[in-house]
Amino acid sequence: MIRECDSCGMRTTDYTELKCPKCGNPIYRCSSCKSNVVNYVCKKCGFEGP
Repeated sequence: MIRECDSCGMRTTDYTELKCPKCGNPIYRCSSCKSNVVNYVCKKCGFEGP
């Protein structure tokens, strides 16, 4: 499945899915952003995390 990275916006099949710590919404991060600890913003509640 192809997902859009919530950090950089790149569409990829190489991603990690996690749940937003605040609202539980799924967060998708490409392997590059995850390994470089790039911040993300939850599209549902606006929570920011590394």
